[in-house]
Amino acid sequence: MDQVIFSTPNLSELQKKLEVFSAMVKVSCRWKVAGELLLPDPDLPECTGYHRNAFCARVKRVPGGEARCIRNDSRELADRLRHARRGFLQECHAGAVEIIVPIIDAGDRPIGAVMAGPFRRRGGICRCAAAAAEFEKLPLLDDDLSAGYFEFIPQLFAPTVERAYREPTGTLHRLPHNARLQKILELLRHTPALPVRELAAAVELSPSRLFHLFRAECGTGLGGYMLHLRLQTARRYLLAGSWSLNRIALHTGFSDQSHFTMSFRKYFGAPPLKYRKLMRMRAAARQPEEPLS
Repeated sequence: MDQVIFSTPNLSELQKKLEVFSAMVKVSCRWKVAGELLLPDPDLPECTGYHRNAFCARVKRVPGGEARCIRNDSRELADRLRHARRGFLQECHAGAVEIIVPIIDAGDRPIGAVMAGPFRRRGGICRCAAAAAEFEKLPLLDDDLSAGYFEFIPQLFAPTVERAYREPTGTLHRLPHNARLQKILELLRHTPALPVRELAAAVELSPSRLFHLFRAECGTGLGGYMLHLRLQTARRYLLAGSWSLNRIALHTGFSDQSHFTMSFRKYFGAPPLKYRKLMRMRAAARQPEEPLS
């Protein structure tokens, strides 16, 4: 089975910036997409979405450690990002800290977050005894430097992120100039499950007029675009989260689990659970990367 990906040239640009910034600051620099959960983008390399360092690896091997890390990185950070408009420091349950910088779109909502770390604070205490030796090897956080990151990271990443996620499926022939259609793309980016009638009402158009205008401006049908976007979003939850198929289906706009499974199989060549198993087997077979911190 070949992995089907939804990718745009701007994702390659985002990946390169993450790699360059990681090399500059000597810690891993990650990107995650905002939503109900904060999740990696599966069309970027794994190293841009997950920690690859000795400290985090040791913490995750402690019973319950991996589940706690996932909760901190996905649910707790997603909740905090909904109200954050500036960078902040997030301390994990094991005592390490990470720089979190939201990237905000034109509608004042987070597209996602750039995350740099982990660090240890001066005088900080490791709360995972099994990882104490690795904790002491983490780079020491410089408070003045972290304040600079809060200012610098949005300038470096925001334009690229906005370009990459303005039309994340890569299926439109043209980006719309019409302000109403631009609003439609923004609404769908944050809430792909919105039905057409609500989208049309949000921009004061009839559904039939919206369909016609979207095809005329974008060169493809609204229905096909929405399906691609929903599948892309569903795949992100499937690969990185722990939600049931039914919950993923309803959250991403499919009428039921059966409809979701049928659509997923058609686009990806395998039903969702088999696809997730195959992708995880492929990831496990790859050689581990050298830790950045």
